[in-house]
Amino acid sequence: MLIALSRGGSSEEVNNLSARLQHQGVRVVALTFNASSTLAENADIAVTFRPLPRRTPAASRDGQHAGHSAWLDALAMVLMRARQYSWDKVHYSTPAGRWER
Repeated sequence: MLIALSRGGSSEEVNNLSARLQHQGVRVVALTFNASSTLAENADIAVTFRPLPRRTPAASRDGQHAGHSAWLDALAMVLMRARQYSWDKVHYSTPAGRWER
């Protein structure tokens, strides 16, 4: 499964990668702000977010992506539990992570 994040959904690089992987049988989940984008329309599952209004205090650049972050955090936890993948394994396999015995 590929989870592709793209604000506008029109990145040629992301769309080409998604198409090649789908051709190989990989399911594509798109997370984007643009429901009518190429990425969203071609994905197996498209999750679209609305940008926060500018008058909202949390509408900074980080606030704009809070929906993406929350969605991905929840998805990561579900997948980790389903695959019995521990935090020790995450830390060990992450380049910037740290693993101690």
